[in-house]
Amino acid sequence: MSPSVFQPPAGFPVTVSMLPPLDRFVAELRDIWDSHRLTNAGPKVQDFEAALRDQLGTPHCLTFCNGGAALLAGIAALKLEGEVVTTPFTFPGTTHCLALNRLTPVFADVDPVTYNLDPAAIEAAITPRTSAILAVHVFGQPCDVEAIEDIARRRGVKVIYDGAHAFGVRVRGRSIADFGDVQMFSFNATKLLTTGEGGCLVYKDAALENDLRRLRRWGMLEEGDVTMPGANGMLSEIHAALGICNLEQLEEERRLRKEVVAAYREHLAGLQGVELPFEALEIEPALAYFVIRITPEFGCSRDAVLQRLRDQGVMARRYFYPLCSRLPCYAHLPGAEPGATPQAARIAEEVMSLPLYGGLGRAGVEQVCQIIATAQADR
Repeated sequence: MSPSVFQPPAGFPVTVSMLPPLDRFVAELRDIWDSHRLTNAGPKVQDFEAALRDQLGTPHCLTFCNGGAALLAGIAALKLEGEVVTTPFTFPGTTHCLALNRLTPVFADVDPVTYNLDPAAIEAAITPRTSAILAVHVFGQPCDVEAIEDIARRRGVKVIYDGAHAFGVRVRGRSIADFGDVQMFSFNATKLLTTGEGGCLVYKDAALENDLRRLRRWGMLEEGDVTMPGANGMLSEIHAALGICNLEQLEEERRLRKEVVAAYREHLAGLQGVELPFEALEIEPALAYFVIRITPEFGCSRDAVLQRLRDQGVMARRYFYPLCSRLPCYAHLPGAEPGATPQAARIAEEVMSLPLYGGLGRAGVEQVCQIIATAQADR
């Protein structure tokens, strides 16, 4: 039975990985067993990449063993130097990918409604040393892509998007994959489309492809043909097979998650001190996370509500906390000074990711929301 209709026996995890019917997955595995080919961009990886290009509406897409490897390679292929303007409100992996490419992250503040990089803050953070903007579609909410790409054109810098949460997003009918010089999507077990571990990179310039292929295979295109440093970033055939199967049921999972999101909005609407996720008519959402904000008007802190939920088996998350700019390895960087990003600092103290997966259903949503309402009543 698929997790889309699976009710966890003890409490509610923050997500449940989508899995295909086992017999469907086994059918894909038989091809792999017959071929004895497990890696090195075999037929399953090639089929999965073709399906991703179709799903994302992009001509160029390469898979990787995880989203971090994809982002590392995408940044490396651009051959950047100096500084990159980015957000402090993200998973540390975003910032790590810059540091590991010997680039200097420069933190800019975020928009208080979307939680994404504020274009005005980006512009203010650009210096003569800036070579790129690395923006994150936080919780799958698309960045102000038009504004960011206008800044990039005027200031002569590249645009990189961390789209780990944003697979399937559309902005005014246009695929989110259309934006940026390179963009990463993650297929980690917590993501809407999962291969267990995996990710992909989409890119506009076909001339990047040889370098990207080398970067994900020890610097070579063929055995012994090593022209640059690289690593092993290849997705396995087994992971690709899981991705092929999960793509087949993606729309059904999206349909179920839309019902869950609608139920959350219905039950939490009007609850003082609870801010619901921003939504816009022109955006087809990611449905990867449902993140609320507990403001002072609620009457108790986000962490108090989180503890109440966890005490009753609801595994909500502080996401993202702490800010990347507060981590010891990045606290010395531009934009990490106390008070430099006040919106991001406030958001990090107030947001909380609630359980979201198709099998949660209205009944599960009602239980979660009742705990939140009781936390306020008991304050």
